[in-house]
Amino acid sequence: MSISLKEKLAELIFEYDKLRLHICPKIEDMYLLSFGFLECEAYNLDIELEMIKRYIELFNQGEDLSKIDEMLDKEFEESVGMLEKYMGELDLAIERKDTHFELSEDDLDSLNSLYLDLIYKLHPSFNPVQSIYEKDLFEEIVEAFETYDLTSMRSLAILIPEGKTIFEDDDVFIKSISQINQEIYNIKNSYPYNKKKILDDEKLFKDYKIQLLDVVANDYLLIEEYGKKLDELI
Repeated sequence: MSISLKEKLAELIFEYDKLRLHICPKIEDMYLLSFGFLECEAYNLDIELEMIKRYIELFNQGEDLSKIDEMLDKEFEESVGMLEKYMGELDLAIERKDTHFELSEDDLDSLNSLYLDLIYKLHPSFNPVQSIYEKDLFEEIVEAFETYDLTSMRSLAILIPEGKTIFEDDDVFIKSISQINQEIYNIKNSYPYNKKKILDDEKLFKDYKIQLLDVVANDYLLIEEYGKKLDELI
């Protein structure tokens, strides 16, 4: 039996929120915990290697030795900032791992079913004209869904004003369906969802880890090589 446009839209909204609030954060944490340490080390070594090469280049150009370090700090400021940001994301993934909480299968089904029901009642696609109270209430419901807080979601559901009328306009629904399908497509073709294939495929997982280890080992050799060249110069 075919479903209505209204039902199709609600299911897509649910899929979109499930992707961005539950699935993608889990994929990102799994990826960071699996490869984050090696990626940070590889990136850090890449920066160190490029700084040594640049130091030699500046030295050969006759730059004042007392200014080279300051020049390098400025040139590599963005790269160092990106590394620090990534390391911060890795630290957060480690913290979340230690405090991770899962609902039972029955409670997770209840959370999903209730959220889908509340999408009809308060999501802007079905309620384009909302009071500030209703907007704030739905934001709290989304937060409860994101944090798997079934108790809070049940409490918030009680606060929804009675007699809510669901917006009905097939033309608007068709446009919204197209937009959300595009959003879902974008998520599935960008980070972190695009790392799911590596995490799910044992061979890809192993090959990528070997690749990172090779990069790290090669960078150590190059840093040693260029370090000796730099020592000979100064």
